[in-house]
Amino acid sequence: VSADGDLVVSAQEGDVAMIRVWDYSTGRCLFLLKEHSHGITSMDLSADGKALAVVGLDSYGKQVIAIWDVSQVRTTEQASLILKQRTEYDINCLKFSAFEEDHLMTCGVDSIRMYRLRNGKLHGLSVQLGAEIQGSRIPTGLPKGDMTRNIFTDIAFESAYGFSDAETKNVYVSSTSGAVFQINYGKRVLECIYKLHSECVNCVVLSEGYCITASDDKFVRVWPTDFSDFYLEVEHDSPVTNMSLSQDGLQIAVGTANGTIGYLDIPSHE
Repeated sequence: VSADGDLVVSAQEGDVAMIRVWDYSTGRCLFLLKEHSHGITSMDLSADGKALAVVGLDSYGKQVIAIWDVSQVRTTEQASLILKQRTEYDINCLKFSAFEEDHLMTCGVDSIRMYRLRNGKLHGLSVQLGAEIQGSRIPTGLPKGDMTRNIFTDIAFESAYGFSDAETKNVYVSSTSGAVFQINYGKRVLECIYKLHSECVNCVVLSEGYCITASDDKFVRVWPTDFSDFYLEVEHDSPVTNMSLSQDGLQIAVGTANGTIGYLDIPSHE
C-alpha cells in the first residue's frame, strides 16, 4: 500500500507471476506487470509512491530485481520499466531505503546488501557480518538456538529520515534463527545481534521508541529499542507470518499461518 493510501500492489504466487497495481478507492486494476516468470518473493513501493521494486525469477530460474516508474499510473494507467537486473544473491526481502532516495536494501540467504540506483543500474555492497555470534545478546529465559543459519527474512528502518548523522541510524534485519541483527546504516556494518524468539522471526517493525517482532513460535512481542526485555507479548494459535503497524504506531494487525487475522492495541494491551 502506498504511503498516501491511494495505491495497492498485489502479487500472484505460483508459476504465473502477475503483479497488479490497484486504485484503492475504486478497486479498479490500473496496470498489470509481467516482467517476472514466477517465484515472486518480495516487493516494495517507494515512500513517495513513484517507484515499485519487485524480486522474482525469470524464465531461466534466475532471480531478478525489477524497478518500475509508477508515478503516472493513476492518471495514464501506464508504468515504465526502469531496470531489470539479475542478482546472484538469494533475496527474501527487498525495501527502499527510508534514509536515502534511489537506495534499496535486500536480505536473504547469508546476505544483507545495500544498493544505489544510478544510470539505470543497481550498484550494491554487502554488509560485513564477520564473527557475528560473538556479539549476540540473549534476554533471560530464551534458548540460543541455531544462530549460524543466517537466512534473513525482513528489514525495518528506525524512525528517522534524511542522511545527516547516518552513522547514528540503524536498520534491523530478522532471521530464521529467531534473532534480529542490528546494522549501522551509515557504516554498513553489523553492530549487534539480539536473540528474541525461539523460532524464525518472520516480521520486524520499528516505531518511535520500540520494536515489534512476529515469529513462528506464535508470539508477537513489543520491545524497547535496547531489547533488554519485552514489555508486551501476545500468543496466537499458529505461527505469525505477517504484521503491519498503523500510521500512528499504536495498533498492530497480524496474520497467522492458519488464516487468522488479529488486532492489537498497544496502549491498552488489548
